[in-house]
Amino acid sequence: MRVIIIEDELKAAKSLANLVANLRPNARVVAQLQSIESAVNYFAENEQPDLVFMDIQLSDGLCFEIFKAVKLRCPVIFCTAYGEYAMDAIKANGVDYLLKPFSQEDLEAAFVKVESFKNF
Repeated sequence: MRVIIIEDELKAAKSLANLVANLRPNARVVAQLQSIESAVNYFAENEQPDLVFMDIQLSDGLCFEIFKAVKLRCPVIFCTAYGEYAMDAIKANGVDYLLKPFSQEDLEAAFVKVESFKNF
């Protein structure tokens, strides 16, 4: 499973990458991106991943701008401290919405949900 993490807080991105590696050793984090601009550029130049973990508030705006610029065809798990964007997240390929700080159990449940849609 190819995973991308879009998170502007480096500590949070590293922590999430470690959790992903612990829960799904076969998963590979292929990119850690910190902004809307870097995400749009990445998706324009690279193959789509199997799964994206995405923070909502990034250094250069709200992540929903990414969806206006590129067509994502993969599931997205939103990881955020803000509860008010849940409806927007559902409209943008969101399969789960984890509120920070989330637990390993929350992340495991999100993986199970994604895997119920696809055979990884």
